[in-house]
Amino acid sequence: MYNNVTPVYRFEVELPNDQDNSNNRNATSKEVRFYLKKSGIGTIVSVSNSMKVPVPDASYNDYINWILNYYAVLTPQVRAEVSAYLNYRALIGGLEFVGLIKQEGDGYDLFDRSV
Repeated sequence: MYNNVTPVYRFEVELPNDQDNSNNRNATSKEVRFYLKKSGIGTIVSVSNSMKVPVPDASYNDYINWILNYYAVLTPQVRAEVSAYLNYRALIGGLEFVGLIKQEGDGYDLFDRSV
């Protein structure tokens, strides 16, 4: 289970057939997961690709150099992942600059949209 979210639940609703035979779809399902609040200050930071950390605690330049050396071709998917991770790093750096840190109970909650 990822940070602050439940496992995926599947809700299914099924109804009996109606009189209109053209209405063939009488069942539907949806998969959902729920967010678990842990922050004491009620703040949530929504990010993408925060779990993809190939070079822990690396500077931006080190991370970019790692990406350029690791991937032979920068596909649009790789560029999207890199930009999402760099946005995450910039956002967390800004929050730390103003004094907010990620601590359970005292700081903000981190919700990763990519999981």
